[in-house]
Amino acid sequence: MQRNIGRGTVLDIAYVGNGAHDMMQRRDINELPYWTTLLSVNPQNVDPTTGGVLNSNLLYKYPGYTNVYYNSPSINSNYNSLQVQANRRFTRGLQFGSSYTWSKELDIVDNPSGSSATVPTYQPLHGWDYGPAGWDRANMLIINFVWDLPKASRAWNNVLVRGVLYNWQTSGLLQFVDGTPTGAGCGYTTSVNVTGGGDGSRCVQVGGDPNLPRSQRTLAHWFNTSVFQPAARANMGHRG
Repeated sequence: MQRNIGRGTVLDIAYVGNGAHDMMQRRDINELPYWTTLLSVNPQNVDPTTGGVLNSNLLYKYPGYTNVYYNSPSINSNYNSLQVQANRRFTRGLQFGSSYTWSKELDIVDNPSGSSATVPTYQPLHGWDYGPAGWDRANMLIINFVWDLPKASRAWNNVLVRGVLYNWQTSGLLQFVDGTPTGAGCGYTTSVNVTGGGDGSRCVQVGGDPNLPRSQRTLAHWFNTSVFQPAARANMGHRG
């Protein structure tokens, strides 16, 4: 929708969206299932010569291979936005414009190159990976202007002033943009086999809202880390 709101200014309001379907994905069909190398869950996988777990090459579905990727066109993404623009024509030495976009970009795996993206083998795609894209910017405000500076001859009308201080122009561009999304990550100070195979583990949220009140936020402490903890050993089951 577009409308002239007077004073040489045009307001434009639009919905802009797109969707991508059947993009290529790849899945490792030779990935070890969850708990495979945890002897507390699968004691039959013990190596009798060492007392430890058997070599992974003996446990793969397709022995002798590590990764076996299966490609298929089956992942989607979508973008939806409200875009508002206001532009004033160059009048009386001034032109300016502004645009605001409120949007959401959702996908399963960021895949800007168009090649196959690796997705989880056992975890459900939407429950495990679907969410804001790595380049998602929820709010974006851009302001631009061009201004012909007033002629200095109004104060000093002479040849030198007219030659040096006439026909000057200034312009600017301001951008106010949300940051890209990021997730919470958990790790151990020492190497720990938590899942014994599968697609890995994620942080477990054990408390309430991780967002801190504004009065408690600092550059080094922006959210409440105490509500997250690493997944417990053998916590991730087969969900394929």
